[in-house]
Amino acid sequence: MKSWDEPNFRLLARSQFSQCPNGDYVWTYRFFESAMCGAIPIVEDISPVYEGFRFRTMADPVESLIWTEADAQQNGELCKERHTIPPDELNLELAGLLAMNSATSPVS
Repeated sequence: MKSWDEPNFRLLARSQFSQCPNGDYVWTYRFFESAMCGAIPIVEDISPVYEGFRFRTMADPVESLIWTEADAQQNGELCKERHTIPPDELNLELAGLLAMNSATSPVS
């Protein structure tokens, strides 16, 4: 189970780069944690879910490890866009779940 790890996120927020080795799959949640905190992810393998993000690979030469604010901002915006549910959509989904729950609940 994953939980909020404040010291880890504080460290990522102070970092320019973050190693993001593969998880159970080629992609890893570490990639998105790094991107949200402004650290440029350094990945083991490239995954289609990283499309549009600015990152480096572990095979890239050390000289390519140049952090820019533009890269960090691009990644932060993509995370926000792709991992945030718009309030109207969330409210509609919650209303549907509540309606379904009240329709199946026994009347007391």
